[in-house]
Amino acid sequence: MKIDELAASHSDDEDSKPLKHLQIDYDDKLEEEIPGNQCVSVFVDLSTRRSRAASAKEMKQHLVNIRTILLNTNATPIRYHDGTAYICAVCPEQYPTVLDLKNHVLEEHDNVDKATFLEKSRLTTYVAKLDITDLQCNICRQKIDSNLTSLLHHLKDVHQKPMHLDIPNHILPFKFNGKDFDCVECTKTYEHFKLIQEHMSSHYRNYVCDICDAPFVNKRNMQSHRIRHKKGEFPCSHCSKIFETKRKKLDHEKFVHGGDWKRNKCPHCQAKFTNYNNKRAHMVKEHGAEPPLIKCFVCDKIFSTRAALSLHKKENTH
Repeated sequence: MKIDELAASHSDDEDSKPLKHLQIDYDDKLEEEIPGNQCVSVFVDLSTRRSRAASAKEMKQHLVNIRTILLNTNATPIRYHDGTAYICAVCPEQYPTVLDLKNHVLEEHDNVDKATFLEKSRLTTYVAKLDITDLQCNICRQKIDSNLTSLLHHLKDVHQKPMHLDIPNHILPFKFNGKDFDCVECTKTYEHFKLIQEHMSSHYRNYVCDICDAPFVNKRNMQSHRIRHKKGEFPCSHCSKIFETKRKKLDHEKFVHGGDWKRNKCPHCQAKFTNYNNKRAHMVKEHGAEPPLIKCFVCDKIFSTRAALSLHKKENTH
């Protein structure tokens, strides 16, 4: 019996059954008609589709939240900090300080510009880094000198703006006091932009690595991080060496077999490198970039290399 015929075979009496019972009856008959693991694959496929649909819906809700904030407040988005300058989220311009970037955005880009740049972003990996120094609502001019939650509720409750409060936001807010970066959730202050980002992730623990407890704002970043923990046999694509993690394999391939395949390009000159660490070392030496800083998520200690952090973790169980 085909699936559509099976659905048509239910009587009026069956339609009067509770939905739960109908589902059980339908599943039992379907299993009889589809042999072996084919039945399992049907339901796995349906589950995957529903999961993807739910994920797509949540991504749209993230987009609505971020757009609503940018359209109705003076919050300033930052694309990233490359070690020497802050890159505008709307255009390619870059500035040495957050204050210079904020002035540029206020003078050169209206709120629509700030909001529309998100249309080109992949929200599965995107995190909105927002400077909310002297934050105020553009509708009523009220100053909102508190945290992100207060801002979201103000826009939704006072101005009836579309805002989804039941999802984990892909937003990292911070304040810039002229020299350092202030956390909007606690009293901690950081000198470097990278450190305030990592610290804010500890407040917005939307996704947490179940192995090392490292927090992440979005799911994709957590999944990328978990690759480091996955152990097995990962053979090099170019030689006979085998590595216990995929990360070590990729690092080996880039460093040893990279050749002309140098994807890590310096943003300040034409130099290219086989891996990110070499590029960062070049930027520090040649362009005055800040040295890379790596933080322990448990105790907040700072290290200059991942090797030093790994040694710290082995020596301390916290």
